[in-house]
Amino acid sequence: MGKTWKPTVAGILNIIAGVFSLLGVIGVISAIFAVGSGLYLWGFAPEVFPVTLGIVQTILVIAAIFLAIVDILPLLGGIYAL
Repeated sequence: MGKTWKPTVAGILNIIAGVFSLLGVIGVISAIFAVGSGLYLWGFAPEVFPVTLGIVQTILVIAAIFLAIVDILPLLGGIYAL
């Protein structure tokens, strides 16, 4: 069986999908910073919502870690396909 173009195209598409997914992780990380420091800029006192801010930041950190782990899989698949 000869080498075909299909694994190469699949690998390139997997790498592109992985890169776009990692851009989503960057968006979640920026949301973590926005939640943590944006309230100062908007005039809200973080002392009013300390528990809520902590919970939201914790959920966003867990989501960012999970998404980063899941988003590495298409990159690895694309690299191995190439």
